[in-house]
Amino acid sequence: MVSLSWRGGFNILDVYRSLVPDVVFRRIIEGKRISSYKILDLTVLYTDISGFTRMSESLSRFGREGSEELAKIINSYFTKLISMAVGFKGDIYGFGGDAIFAFFEGADKEERAIKCASCMMNLVKKNRRVKRFKRTFKIGMHIGIASGRAVLKDLGTKLFMGGEAFGMASKIISKTKNGEIAVDQKTFKALSDQNFFRKGNFYFLKRTKNFTIPHNTRPESRRSKRIMKELTFYIPDFIIERLTLKPFFEASDGEHKRVTSVFIYIGGVDFEGHPSQAARILDKFYRILLDTCQIYGGYINKFDIGDKGKRVFITFGFPKTQEDDHIRAINFCYDLLHHQDLKKLDLKIGINSGNVFACPVGSILRSEFTIMGDAVNLAARLASRARNGEILITSELNKKVGAMFATRKKGRFALKGKRKEVEIFKIVDRINLKADVIRRWVSKSSVIVGRKKEIKKIKEIIKAVKDNEGQVIYITGAPGIGKSRLAKEMIRMCLKDRFQIYEGECLSYGSSFSYYPWAQIFERYFGLLPSENINQKKRKIEKKCIQINPALKDWLPVIGVPLGIFFPETEYTRFLDAKLKRQRIFDLVLDLLQYESEKGPIAIIFDDLQWADNVSFELLNYVARNIRASSILVVILSRPVERKLEFLGENWCTEFKLRELSEQETLLLIRNILNIQDLPETLKNVIFEKSQGNPFYVEEIVKSLIEVGNIYFKGKKWHFRGDIRKIEIPDRVERILMTRIDRLNYRTKDVLHYAAVLGKEFSEYYIRNIYPDRRYAKETLKVLNALGLITIYKEGGINVPLNIF
Repeated sequence: MVSLSWRGGFNILDVYRSLVPDVVFRRIIEGKRISSYKILDLTVLYTDISGFTRMSESLSRFGREGSEELAKIINSYFTKLISMAVGFKGDIYGFGGDAIFAFFEGADKEERAIKCASCMMNLVKKNRRVKRFKRTFKIGMHIGIASGRAVLKDLGTKLFMGGEAFGMASKIISKTKNGEIAVDQKTFKALSDQNFFRKGNFYFLKRTKNFTIPHNTRPESRRSKRIMKELTFYIPDFIIERLTLKPFFEASDGEHKRVTSVFIYIGGVDFEGHPSQAARILDKFYRILLDTCQIYGGYINKFDIGDKGKRVFITFGFPKTQEDDHIRAINFCYDLLHHQDLKKLDLKIGINSGNVFACPVGSILRSEFTIMGDAVNLAARLASRARNGEILITSELNKKVGAMFATRKKGRFALKGKRKEVEIFKIVDRINLKADVIRRWVSKSSVIVGRKKEIKKIKEIIKAVKDNEGQVIYITGAPGIGKSRLAKEMIRMCLKDRFQIYEGECLSYGSSFSYYPWAQIFERYFGLLPSENINQKKRKIEKKCIQINPALKDWLPVIGVPLGIFFPETEYTRFLDAKLKRQRIFDLVLDLLQYESEKGPIAIIFDDLQWADNVSFELLNYVARNIRASSILVVILSRPVERKLEFLGENWCTEFKLRELSEQETLLLIRNILNIQDLPETLKNVIFEKSQGNPFYVEEIVKSLIEVGNIYFKGKKWHFRGDIRKIEIPDRVERILMTRIDRLNYRTKDVLHYAAVLGKEFSEYYIRNIYPDRRYAKETLKVLNALGLITIYKEGGINVPLNIF
């Protein structure tokens, strides 16, 4: 069997066309997009292929080479299977990981579907063993076919197909085993060849036959700006960006990633009984789903039908890696479940985190970017196990989120595809934690390493603030470089000098929440508690404002804005336009902070400024510009930002650009963590090499080595054992790296991929000569060097610090 080839003779419109069902493309050509919904009479063929998940887990150990080989193998099957479906005049709705949903319309649709199924089964049986990397993998397939009414619903950016035929095909597939083809009664009655036996409610094919597959080629599509534009509505942005780089897919597009998968079963949408009402409900659900995904960075992979009904599959951490994908996923599901406009829907939700394989599957006839793996399957099983209104997670996920969500153990359950029972937990509530922005894991050592100059300068700044000279400290650096550790030390010093501390954290998914970090600061300022109701909070705010200045009572509607608390408008606020209202908010925030600083010095801590919403960023600029004659210290922790900080360069602003630790400083940090003096030379070298002097990486690597037993305590000493070459970067570190890499555009990432393939160290000459665009490669290498993802030496050598792919 041959692998998928995209290169020969296809224009970009053909590639775009392959990414949507042909029924959509035909309607775009005809100018007949579906405004509401359409009822169709179909025969649905659902194929489920087994073996790819196990193969994915095995080949993931071989890194990039394993991923590319897996993509080739999967597509060697899918290319043939798609050709068969299209050859028998079928269309393909989509791919469910390693499954295919095909459907057939028109006369003799049932005959064509069963012939297609026979050919598909014969192909898989003929190629049921695959040998790669000295391993043999078994591939199997089972097929369900059903006929009846189906619904076609255009959601604007996704196509939903469901109804009787799709639901029945899903039920059949859940009752079949490897090597079986089964049909429903409607399909059976329409077939001329009664080569079936009955088992329960379904009919099973006794034996497959060989059929000639019709050659059904498609003419090349004529380029059209209108058609291209309409197709882009259905194609995710990351795929369009990828195809702009190269107008075809390659095996290298496949990758193993750690992702959080969410499956949501949707009940209360009855297309069979009330199609018009169901269409309106699904439209509303989809709009809310899109809005909530935008807030938390979720990606809607697909709508399809499972054995429990209509469902949607969303990923967090794909296509863009996120450091906190599991937190985002649960927050997303919690918000969706408690949305006021979705109360009448029956939502059942399953969430799981784990390694998946993501790759483009298919051919120029039909393709899709699909995600597969045991972690995905488990999320789907959890959703099918959930009751209405439940969010279910695994015990592994529960350990990671226990501080942020109240959970309840449901018990241990046997789930399809799992050898052992799975321990399941239910999300009960979201815990509103008091702001503590420096809560990341740091070394138990009380000694801060490699920051003597910064500590000395901070002491001088604290003294200046106490003398009524407002100051700004801007701590910047790459993830894990030690910003939080330095800030924690500074807070300790401030508390010793009786500073009041107000903390605000900018969330990675918080750019949609205006004033989010300021809300945290002023919740502390007014003494508001999560347990208090809105009226109790209003009374506290009003009381303190009157204590400060009775005239502030007239400005409560403005003061409440950053807190998301609304007071009745007054004659002073009623006619303010948006611009004047925002300026009044800025002025009052500054006045309140200055009032508090007159009673004693205060410190305002802003963590992760790079994620701040625009209005919070502007308010910070305003406050920091106007604190010169007050006892206010503003401390900002951030990765490098592109937005302008207007106070940088002023004599009251000090910027600390944190660097990596030297080898000696790294050694000292390890000694502090492990409390040892005699560190084995081999261990010292391997930790420094893996961490490149990044303090967070050092601590995470040491912690990981202890957890897996490479570092162990015996005889009052720490010891090292195991194969140094097999030490892996911990998942948390890897996700931080992948988050940074995923922020690059596809072309820059492509250069980085070439660099990683060449190895850990190589000459710049090689990449400039093997990359198709030498000039672009040269410029991009400079960008990657500036970002710290590679290191370019003066003599022309290049170092790729970590195993980034």
